[in-house]
Amino acid sequence: MTHRPPVVFRPGGRYENSAAQSRDQDDTPPSLVELDVAGDSLFLYPPGAWDTRRADWLEVVFHRNAPLPSCSFDGDHTALFDLDTGFPGMVTFNRSFAERSGLLDELDTETFTAGGVGGTIEMQRGQLEWLEMGGRRWEQVPFTVAGEAQGVLADEAVAGLVGTGLLSSYRTLIDYPGGRIGLVERD
Repeated sequence: MTHRPPVVFRPGGRYENSAAQSRDQDDTPPSLVELDVAGDSLFLYPPGAWDTRRADWLEVVFHRNAPLPSCSFDGDHTALFDLDTGFPGMVTFNRSFAERSGLLDELDTETFTAGGVGGTIEMQRGQLEWLEMGGRRWEQVPFTVAGEAQGVLADEAVAGLVGTGLLSSYRTLIDYPGGRIGLVERD
């Protein structure tokens, strides 16, 4: 197999693609995305260019073209979450899920006010004892519960968001054709 370097996107609009500069590869679209939150990089790999044996894989459901991993947490809860690469926190539950699942009754939370361009909103925050995703387990995970159902947090298909705070110790792989995500510990 010929080495085919990834396309790399970096913050600030920098774009690196040595393969495109040399034009020595075909126009096959990327099939694997590697997100390195701590390294501020997004790599797009063509089919067969990444050794997928290096990752612990978790099958996912695709909804709205987004991978939804299943996470287990406190007690016997299991639900689908949206990976939100723009959310710096750990976990945010949508209010509907938190109420339906009894999460607000089971866990200690405190109410706080969050503000932004659109105004202020009351939310709740607390801490999960644990959360598992893709064979990885996190302990003492801070979470918030959204105050209103807006955007992705209004989608009944998901329990909430998993953010970059949870993923920063790993490189996250999204294998679109394979319908899975992988977690690889950062070097």
